[in-house]
Amino acid sequence: MHICFIYHTFFRHGGIQRVVAQLANTLCSDMEIDLICTEPIVLENNPYAIDLSQINVYYLPIEKDYHSLAVQCLNRKLLHGKYGLIQSCLEKVYYTKRTLQRWKSFIDTKDYNLIIGCSMTFNILLGKLKPYIQSQVLGWEHNEYDSYFGEGSYEYYQREIYGHFLKSLDGLIVLTHSDARKYEKAFALKTIVMPNPLSFNPRHTSLCMNKEIIAVGRLDTNKQFDVLINVFEMFLKEHSDWQLKIVGEGTEKNNLVQLINDKRLSNQVKLLDYTNNIEPYYKEASIYACTSKFESFGLTVLEAMSCGLPVVTFNSAGPSDLVTNGVNGYVVSKGNETKFTEYMCDLANNPNKRIHMGKASIEKSSHYQLNTVMTSWKRLLANIMKQDKER
Repeated sequence: MHICFIYHTFFRHGGIQRVVAQLANTLCSDMEIDLICTEPIVLENNPYAIDLSQINVYYLPIEKDYHSLAVQCLNRKLLHGKYGLIQSCLEKVYYTKRTLQRWKSFIDTKDYNLIIGCSMTFNILLGKLKPYIQSQVLGWEHNEYDSYFGEGSYEYYQREIYGHFLKSLDGLIVLTHSDARKYEKAFALKTIVMPNPLSFNPRHTSLCMNKEIIAVGRLDTNKQFDVLINVFEMFLKEHSDWQLKIVGEGTEKNNLVQLINDKRLSNQVKLLDYTNNIEPYYKEASIYACTSKFESFGLTVLEAMSCGLPVVTFNSAGPSDLVTNGVNGYVVSKGNETKFTEYMCDLANNPNKRIHMGKASIEKSSHYQLNTVMTSWKRLLANIMKQDKER
């Protein structure tokens, strides 16, 4: 079986890069695997150790299409996504004829059984190419549905045009059952739920006895660590001897430092630099907190669970699949800071509950071991190969 994955680049740090590297390295002993990057490739920057001795890598750029960008902008700003002439124009101008012809010519030389686009950008590309190629094509969406199409989201006014192209695919892979239901309802798509695997197997787990809460992720506006700091400030009124550690780097760091200083919380809230060895931080904590506005899967939530931590999280798609309310943590309606604080206080007041929920977290995380997820992928690919032979 010959499989191709398409993304901007697989040669830098990122969740998509990590998962594709795990998948490609697992499959390449039995299948031929190609990776197509649309950005220049720097093979020396290979953070997830893609096996370049067995995996083929190609650079196939996509030229900028200013006509498409202009029509998208007009659609978003003025017409608010109303289907009609503007949508018909978008269907025609997404990607230039030269780009589409170059990609078709390349694909024709490879005889792929399956091509997988690893984001909306490439799902649209494959949707346009599908009528002209023999390969089966799947989209693989790593962002939460609501981050694209929820009310007020950046791509809210592109739903109709995206739906048009997605329907041309043979299916759409999503990370959670929540997103599967939303895509099926919105676009009548065939969806395949395929969660991400754990990034490591912990050597040690937390005893859940330290008075410490942890959060991990990029310091950006989506993670809403400012909200977490506000929640923790309320939490401290009852639990002044606890600490909050936030591990990560990003554009919001200076704003968060200023917020911590303004609230005079520098002794209780610590911002720690990104690390490749996150396991010891989970081991020392007793509660994991996730305040993200959108979270397509929640890898750090899963990591924390595997280390035996109960989780308090807002109800974005990924964590809502991972956390069973009242079993291995608590799921809170987005924006309800009061309830979030109450649940953190509940766990702080009840060490036995923390330990019990932490054990439930370990059990739940076991379903996301690499071997388990890879077995699901192999089953999917075997079905596709069977369909391919029957065509």
